[in-house]
Amino acid sequence: MSKSYLKIVLFLCLTIPAIGKRDTLIITDTSAYVPLYHFGEIYASTSDETIEKANRNQHWQILTKEYQVPRNQIVWIRFSLKNQFNKPQQYFIRNPDNEQSDYYIFRNNQQIEHYQNGEFVSTWGMSRNELLGVFDFSLAAGETIELYIKASNHKGVIPFLRLFPQRAIKTTYALLNEKRFEQWLDNYYVHNLEELQVRTFYQGGLGIILVIAFLIFYRNRHEKIYLYYLLYVLSAFAFTLFKSRSFTYVGRLLGLVPMIKFYAAETIMWLGLAVYLFFVTELLDLRKNHHQLSKFLSRLGKGFIVYSILVFFWLLLTNDSGLQVWLFNNNRIPLFLLYTGTIVYIARNVRSSMVKYLLFGNGFLIVFGMLAWLKAGILNHQHWYGIFNHLFTLPLAILIEIIVFALAIAKKIEEERNIKTELEQKTMQVEMMALRSQMNPHFLFNSLNSIRYMVMINDNENASDYLSKFSKLLRMILNHSEKNVIRLSEELLALRLYLDIEKRRFGDNFSYSVMVDEQIEAEALQIPPMLLQPFVENSIWHGLMPSTKPDKRIEVFIKKINETMVEFLIKDNGIGRIKANELKVKSMKNHQSKGTEITNQRVELFNRNYSNKIAISTNDLYEHNNSVGTMVRILYEL
Repeated sequence: MSKSYLKIVLFLCLTIPAIGKRDTLIITDTSAYVPLYHFGEIYASTSDETIEKANRNQHWQILTKEYQVPRNQIVWIRFSLKNQFNKPQQYFIRNPDNEQSDYYIFRNNQQIEHYQNGEFVSTWGMSRNELLGVFDFSLAAGETIELYIKASNHKGVIPFLRLFPQRAIKTTYALLNEKRFEQWLDNYYVHNLEELQVRTFYQGGLGIILVIAFLIFYRNRHEKIYLYYLLYVLSAFAFTLFKSRSFTYVGRLLGLVPMIKFYAAETIMWLGLAVYLFFVTELLDLRKNHHQLSKFLSRLGKGFIVYSILVFFWLLLTNDSGLQVWLFNNNRIPLFLLYTGTIVYIARNVRSSMVKYLLFGNGFLIVFGMLAWLKAGILNHQHWYGIFNHLFTLPLAILIEIIVFALAIAKKIEEERNIKTELEQKTMQVEMMALRSQMNPHFLFNSLNSIRYMVMINDNENASDYLSKFSKLLRMILNHSEKNVIRLSEELLALRLYLDIEKRRFGDNFSYSVMVDEQIEAEALQIPPMLLQPFVENSIWHGLMPSTKPDKRIEVFIKKINETMVEFLIKDNGIGRIKANELKVKSMKNHQSKGTEITNQRVELFNRNYSNKIAISTNDLYEHNNSVGTMVRILYEL
């Protein structure tokens, strides 16, 4: 009986170690891709142990597909690898998307090398393969090594506040030889080429729009709509950058702070939504016309900002990736309903030409956003045909929306400019009417002076004729003062009537002539009312009246310079401007030419209000260095 027990004990001692013994992994040319199942051993621990302590642990077991790793645990995997060839070989191990993988190589029972890769490992100093989540190492001819892998999640600063368990460690590590790795690498780049092209397209588009938006904002810093548009474009651009692949230059740069890179995109999305609500408020002028809606969107936007910042720092401090997944899966539908409801309310209640742009842009955003959410969630493993597998993304939808909003801003600027121009035109019309109303009393004052002079010298016949013509002229002037422009023929009729009146006062020693170029159609040419009369009047009062010349003369020439320019010349043979100014200074009355001053103001308003332009210049006429009169030159651009 005792011999039988002894045999059983001896059998168990010899067979039990053999049952748990792992084989040394030997890679041949035909076995290019080898999962570590059955070749490796696995050990899970709740605490972060050193490799020496893990190696001494007695709970190692054979790694199988059925092995389930508990959450919130660190996993150790070890296996032996032999190079059976007579030359050095290069091997590769892929990280199955664990946050951090540490690789320890033992050569001749001594730890020689230590490497790291994973989503939460800084990209500082990483090689191309490490950026792709691949660990590569070499074996000399006939060399056997022991390789340990520690797969873990980042703890976070305050892990005890974590609300959800961390994601389970994946054990699907696989070994590749150099030939199979090159095949995998080619397939990886081909598979991601279309995605990279699409991402580069909308990153470049957003980058260009961002620069333009900044320049526009810089020129219009006092207007909030440009600030919000700039911040919205910036948020979209930043979102795309944080979604960059790790092997790109941008991805490698942001990978220097891996946790920020991992969690920032979601935060930027919520900040972008907040800025978007502020932008919509300005675009639709809701504060003026829909105060309650404006207040609601403002509070909602501020709530998004607070939510995004709190969640971002919470995730950074706790690395609660489970919370992130839960929020991603559960806040999209309420957000979609709230977002859609707000857009529908705006469409039904806000009367603005900007609403159609808002609906068009948001149509793209809602459709693409929902497809992107489904593709990142329940349709994650669904491969769509060709470029469509990468086309339906949130950044691309935002790019389209931003372009639509740029058109909306341009339309809004055009509308505001039209309103401003209309108000300016109305203001100018009022100013011009006021100036014309000033002209009438001024002309009336001068004419009454002339009548008073005739009465004083008992020239009753001329005074009566003067009054008759004066009343006719006054009616014409009053009629013209109600118009912005009149025909040249009407202006000349009033001018000749005025000169006839003045000739009555001066007598035979005053003459005038009005000559019009045959190329000018007086019935078709439109000019401001009383454009010529004030200058003619000024010539008479300040040039001819003080003159002692027996022959006082005024000449008006109207000729066409070219197809777009008409010239008006008013010449007199009076005393000239210099002598007239000297007389004004000496005169006790110090009479000022209000007529020409008012006309100059009217011309300035006309130039601002109409596409036609008027330029006026006044010069003295000289003969042998003596002033012999004055010439007023008016250029009228058609």
